Amino acid sequence: MTNENQETKLADFKEVIADIAYEAGQVGYKEENSREAINQIIAWANEFTETHKDTDWSMTDYLETVYRFTDEKLGTVSTNSAKSPLLAFESEIFAQMHQSPQQHIAKDSTTSEPKTEKDSLDEILADTDKCETFGSIVIDEISNDDEAPHKTGSSLIQAYQNGDCDAMLVALCGWSMDSLLEKYNTQRYGDTTEECCPECSSSAIRYDTHNALYHCDECSHTWSDK
Repeated sequence: MTNENQETKLADFKEVIADIAYEAGQVGYKEENSREAINQIIAWANEFTETHKDTDWSMTDYLETVYRFTDEKLGTVSTNSAKSPLLAFESEIFAQMHQSPQQHIAKDSTTSEPKTEKDSLDEILADTDKCETFGSIVIDEISNDDEAPHKTGSSLIQAYQNGDCDAMLVALCGWSMDSLLEKYNTQRYGDTTEECCPECSSSAIRYDTHNALYHCDECSHTWSDK
C-alpha cells in the first residue's frame, strides 16, 4: 500500500471517529472511566470501517450511514441527554483529530469559536502542504498585480519604514493578510462563510467530504454547492 493510500485511509478513519464521538457527545454517552468510553468509540469506528471497507460512498450517503450506525450502537449503552463538560471536551478532542491535509472543514462550524488570524496562520505554518498552498496564492497574486513598478517600490519602502506588514503585502500583491487568508480558505476548503440550508435557512450545516454534499443538522436536507 502506498503512503498516499495509507494517509487517505487514516484520514477516513479519523473522520469516522470524529463523527461517532460527536453523536455520542450529543446524547450524553459516558462511562465511569472516560477511557472506557474512548475505547468503545474507537472500537465502533473500527467496526464501521471494516463493515464498509468496500462501500462506494459516491453511491451511498456517508453521513446518514455513520449516524444510523452510531444511533444503533448508542442504543446499547447508557446515555444522558444533558451533555456534560467532560463529554464536550472529549468531543472536541475527536473533532480536532478529524483535521488533516486531506480533509475539509470541521464538521460543525457553528459549535466552535471562529478562528483568529493568528490561529489560521499558526495552522498553515504547521503544515507543509498548507504553506505551499498559501505561498502559491501569494506568488500568483504578485504575478497578477498590475501596479506600476514605481508605485510598488514607493509603497513598499513606506510600509517598511512604518513597520506595517499589511501595507507591505498590499504593495507587493494588492491584498492584505486577511484577504489572502480568505483566498486561501476559499481555494482549499470552498467558501462556506455565508452558507445556510436552502430548505430551512439554518446555519447548522456540515460538509460530507465523501460525496461533496452539504448536510443540514436541523432538517436533514442535503445539497450540493454545484
